[in-house]
Amino acid sequence: MGFNDSWLQNLPEKFLCVDPESIKRQLESVLKDYPTLNPHGFVSASVAFGKAPQETDLKPSDFLKDADIYIPTIILCRQWLQDHQFRQTFNKAHSSYGYKHMVERRTNTYITNGAFIAAALTLDIPVKQCHPDSPNVYLPISEKSLTKEDLSAW
Repeated sequence: MGFNDSWLQNLPEKFLCVDPESIKRQLESVLKDYPTLNPHGFVSASVAFGKAPQETDLKPSDFLKDADIYIPTIILCRQWLQDHQFRQTFNKAHSSYGYKHMVERRTNTYITNGAFIAAALTLDIPVKQCHPDSPNVYLPISEKSLTKEDLSAW
């Protein structure tokens, strides 16, 4: 079954060079390496080890099952990430949850926290979970590369 690419018609021209099937393959690889990543972010350690009730019924496989929803937003996040500079250390001033709001503001599109994290991982950008029970991660995005528009998302 081929990827439904009807959503491509609504993207700006600079995104049309992106191959959704390639992104899907990269996402499959990321999900093998990060089995607790789902569309909301990382499943907390306490949930993953059965110590607390599951807050969501979303699974990593939902990224692939609902690829027509998630792949376009991953592409938007990848473009946003590629427009920024990176540093050697994790920026703890913002988490993936804050960055996803920055992308939403710029694109006027709902982005899930997990889609933002998946975008970073498909670009081989390192992530660090904020704490073991957090769905959010820190990234090494340079604060200097964030625009006024990015920072006004909050």
